[in-house]
Amino acid sequence: MVTKENEQITLPDGSRYEGDLKNRQKEGKGVLTTPDGSRYEGGFKKDKKEGTGVYTWIDGARYEGGFVNGQKEGNGVLTAPDGTRYEGNFKNDKRKGKGVYIYPDGQRYEGEFVNGQKEGRWVFTATDGRRYEEQFKIGTRLNNAHLRYLAWANATSLIDDQYSFDVS
Repeated sequence: MVTKENEQITLPDGSRYEGDLKNRQKEGKGVLTTPDGSRYEGGFKKDKKEGTGVYTWIDGARYEGGFVNGQKEGNGVLTAPDGTRYEGNFKNDKRKGKGVYIYPDGQRYEGEFVNGQKEGRWVFTATDGRRYEEQFKIGTRLNNAHLRYLAWANATSLIDDQYSFDVS
């Protein structure tokens, strides 16, 4: 077992890693920068993201939270470039359990996820305090809602779809 601290290596895909190595694998604390400029800083175990870390995309989007076996896991915060953020739980890189979207103007959209899909009761709270409720089944809206509400509900698809990743 060979352990090295503060090593700098370039990986076959062009990514750069600076941090701790054990038996030629990323292990401990480190920084991984991908060829497109995205960056992960945090823990590694057996060459995969593990523990607490921060992943930043080149457009400024950012995830801060837990990782297990290279995937988002546990409590985390995912922030889009416009400042919209999702706070909640993740399991196997997907949203799971309670979560809330908080928009830059203070509006909130909160509910439950199952396997990354909206499920059950979701509540939208406008900045003036008005609340709208709707139901989801496997990500599909089951009832009609106020048009203004629908416009904001659809805005969450940007943060849902654009910021998934599979970088070890």
